[in-house]
Amino acid sequence: MKRPLLKYCGNKSKEDYRLSSQSKADFIGFIFTESKRRTEPSEVKEWIDEFGKNGKKHVGVFVNPALEEVEEACRILNLDAVQFHGEESLPLLEEFKQRNSQEIWKAIRHDESALTKMAQYGPCTDVFLIDSHVKGSWGGTGVAFDWSLAGRYLEQAEQMGKPCFIAGGVAPDNVQDLLRTEPAGIDLASGIERNGSKDAELLKNFEKRVFDYVSGH
Repeated sequence: MKRPLLKYCGNKSKEDYRLSSQSKADFIGFIFTESKRRTEPSEVKEWIDEFGKNGKKHVGVFVNPALEEVEEACRILNLDAVQFHGEESLPLLEEFKQRNSQEIWKAIRHDESALTKMAQYGPCTDVFLIDSHVKGSWGGTGVAFDWSLAGRYLEQAEQMGKPCFIAGGVAPDNVQDLLRTEPAGIDLASGIERNGSKDAELLKNFEKRVFDYVSGH
């Protein structure tokens, strides 16, 4: 089995960033929208200047943003990817794609319309991310959806030639259940946090379980 790509999201402090930048993650995510994990691009730049990128790709997460806001963060941080996590219009994503070189990640909430939305956003999306649908929240809830249904998203993304990450409620003690679906990528935040901050022990435990499972399959 090929190891899924790993994205550690919601880094909101210098210590969070230090741990994530020294981890085995492929992507590090920063939330630039209303959230308990919100941070500012100028703050993130200070962390990068201190610790470097260590080969990690950086993803900025936005919910229904103005294009100028996204482009300003891209300029300050030289982001590798932008994750649109709301109900952004297709024209907005198309315009961003025309004007910028960053990868576009489109988060879609798990519900009966998700596959249709994947098809709609497909032409201007580089990476899909399927997250739990929790009323009143755009993400970061720590709630998992029924991963036995993940295969339908992974299959559609594969047919479109695009990677698909699974998010929502992933943690060290349940990641092997998700790995059975063979996702292209895994995105998590709260599952590697203790008291709201990234935790070295949980990170290490999570990575061990992922790498042990992959090496055994």
